Amino acid sequence: FFGVVNVITRRGRDLKGAEAAMTVGAFDTYQGRFSFGQQLTNGVEFLLSGTVRESEGHQRLDFPAGTAAGLDGEVGKSLFAKLGVPGLELTGGFETRTKQIPTASYATDFGVPGTLTRDDRAFADLKFQRRWEEPGVDLLARLYYDYDRYRGYYIVTGVRNVDPAEGQRWGAEVQASKELWERHKVSAGLDFRDSFQIQQENYNEAPFARNLSDSRQNTVISPYLNSEWQLRSNLTFHAGARLDYYDSATHSANPRLGLVWQPVADTVLKVLYGTAFRAANAYELYYHDGLVTQKPAMTLSPETVDTYQLVWEQALGGPWQLTSSAYFYEIADAITQITDPADGLLVFRNTGQNTGRGVENELAYKADNGFRSRLSYVFSETEDRTTGAALSNSPKHLARWHNTLPLHADKVFFSTELTYTGPVQGTPAAATRVGGCWLLNSTLYTRELVRGWSASVSVYNLLDRRYRNTVGDEIAFGQIQQDGRSFQVKLTGKF
Repeated sequence: FFGVVNVITRRGRDLKGAEAAMTVGAFDTYQGRFSFGQQLTNGVEFLLSGTVRESEGHQRLDFPAGTAAGLDGEVGKSLFAKLGVPGLELTGGFETRTKQIPTASYATDFGVPGTLTRDDRAFADLKFQRRWEEPGVDLLARLYYDYDRYRGYYIVTGVRNVDPAEGQRWGAEVQASKELWERHKVSAGLDFRDSFQIQQENYNEAPFARNLSDSRQNTVISPYLNSEWQLRSNLTFHAGARLDYYDSATHSANPRLGLVWQPVADTVLKVLYGTAFRAANAYELYYHDGLVTQKPAMTLSPETVDTYQLVWEQALGGPWQLTSSAYFYEIADAITQITDPADGLLVFRNTGQNTGRGVENELAYKADNGFRSRLSYVFSETEDRTTGAALSNSPKHLARWHNTLPLHADKVFFSTELTYTGPVQGTPAAATRVGGCWLLNSTLYTRELVRGWSASVSVYNLLDRRYRNTVGDEIAFGQIQQDGRSFQVKLTGKF
């Protein structure tokens, strides 16, 4: 609902050869990565990167039900590749991760080996981009494929329950942008996604008993339009809209508006408004485990949100920069997993109307000698309009102070990060509350102190604070102890 994350992967020209990295951390954690990339003289650019990771995790974890020993390990592997020429790029990858589950979630047997999950994902993405200078037109076209597979193995009263899911989808997107009269820009596009396999199953192995076998498909077609209008040299108006059409007859139209004003050179003011929409997915609608811990919802309304935001960006002179914003949002028909008091089963429900309001402030300092400091604070109030209570896992106060200090010739740096998370309320069924907590992290790192080699040493939760986080209703404990002091050492070499 509340943001867009752009993931920009490295390019072959960034590596210009081979790079290897080795990481060693607490809890017998090891990770290795090898990458090779290059841009050739004929314009062809490529990158290949592989990573392996293994961690024993905590050897002993204490819970209200007792101690879980040797049940926190994980292993993972990933492979990423990129090949391109000017205007055309193909990326693809595969990753897999297996993780033991020590928390006795979903009524599994506590302290018994065998409860674990495995997640696999593969993807391919072909992207074409071109700009025609004379008419001022940009064209973007994408074609992609995604595959994901999940396997959950849960030990329940001595019986292994298997929980598989598998999905495949392909999609395409076309977007064209045009500059108008040198001061305006309009973009129009069409996004198409066909999820041709959405498979969910659940069964007990011995004696065999099938609890769920559900197969679905869905298609989404989404035209959208964005425009940017420079009303004056210091005043810009943004307007856009997106329509989402589902083959299940669900549809939604969502506008986004923004006004950006720069009254003086050092001041920028923004007024933003937007709406968003999310339809329930197959897991929320149809999944169940034989009514042992969870039942299907079968029908859910889409959840929607309206957001309002004011932003003030101010250069304070020299190295200082201030950013302040105030926001309000209203969610209707929020889709939330709850415990049904009628039968004690987990189920997704539309829980009514939720609201949130708050302010965010950030003060940044950037000195010529390389010293950086960034101090931020967030105050947020949320409310379930039906009950008047604050939303679960929603702290009122968040603070962060990050500093980077150069120690030697732009080669050696020391950074610290102090964070604060305020008290948090658990779910209504758990009726738990955890207190606020300060955490201090620090890192000493180098940038090619020796030609081609970089290193870092990080210590997390340096003061070894003991704190807990709230969890969902699928875990009976209501809250879980988090890691104490831990460390990570990383060495990177370029060849």
